Parts: sequence; structure tokens; C-alpha cells
Amino acid sequence: MNFIYNPADVLLRVMEGDRMNVREMVRAWLEDEGMFKNEVDDANADFHFIIEVPPGSNQIIDIIAPRDRSLLLVASGIRLSEEHYSAVMNMDEKERERFMWEIRFSLIFLSTEFQIIPDATSPQLFQFTRKLYQEDLTRQLLMDAIGEVHKCKLFIIWKMRERFDRMDKDKGMMYI
Repeated sequence: MNFIYNPADVLLRVMEGDRMNVREMVRAWLEDEGMFKNEVDDANADFHFIIEVPPGSNQIIDIIAPRDRSLLLVASGIRLSEEHYSAVMNMDEKERERFMWEIRFSLIFLSTEFQIIPDATSPQLFQFTRKLYQEDLTRQLLMDAIGEVHKCKLFIIWKMRERFDRMDKDKGMMYI
């Protein structure tokens, strides 16, 4: 007897509500990619994984399946260093406003949602969240979402470095 793998069959089982299958499937994908770090006990989630992207980088992203929802969240944030926060806050008010609009306009057309905490006048933390609906979930979609959230974090890091860091002329490297 020959068996033919049909991705639609896997999605059908997911749609029928087998949350344990989704958990196991997502964890297996993350482990295959070398990203899985650990699982967190979370009373508000069917599962909550911590991953490291890229592996070995100490850059953390959360993969969360909120309880009683057919949804997967890929979420992460980046807190500005004290030096970068001070540099932003020391900008002329108009200049800071232009700088923050530039960041917002650069992020607005992505599938990943963002939030500036507490707000754009005093940006301390940038939070990124990508929603994936389980009925559409594929390995490629999950990896693309993880990649986009990671790139959002890199964008903030690089934007701050571009604007505020100095070049070490002897070494040709940037430093904070």
C-alpha cells in the first residue's frame, strides 16, 4: 500500500482543533531549524516556546498559541540601550519627531505589527508581533514570520547605530 503525503490533510487535522498536533508540529519545525530553546509555562497559552534567532545569537523570539484561539503569535521586542535612549531624548523635539516618523513609515507596510512603548515621544521599547492563523499554518509561513520579526529588530538596532554610533577610525568598526 502506498501512502501519498498531502499537506492539505495535515491542515485539515489542524483545522479540526487538534491543538496538540499543532504544538508538536511547530516544535518539530523549530527544532529542525536549530532555533528551539525551551518551553515556558504560560497559563494564557496552549503552548509558549522561546526560540533563538539566529541560533547562538541570544536574540530571543516568542512563539505563543493563545489559549482558546486558533492563532499563533510570533513576538519579540527590543529595548533601547541607555546610550541610544539618551541620544534619542537629547535630539531637538522636531528632529526626534521626524526620526520617529521615519521609523514608523519604514515599518508600517510589513505584515508584522509594531508598538512603541510607552510612545513615540519617549521610545524605550519596540515590540513586534506577527499573527498567524492555524488554518493557514505551514512551515514556510512560520519561518517567514520569524524572519520578518527578526529583521524588524535588526532594523531598530541598525537605525540607532546608523544615527548615533561613532566609527572607530583605527578599527573601522562601530561601537556603542
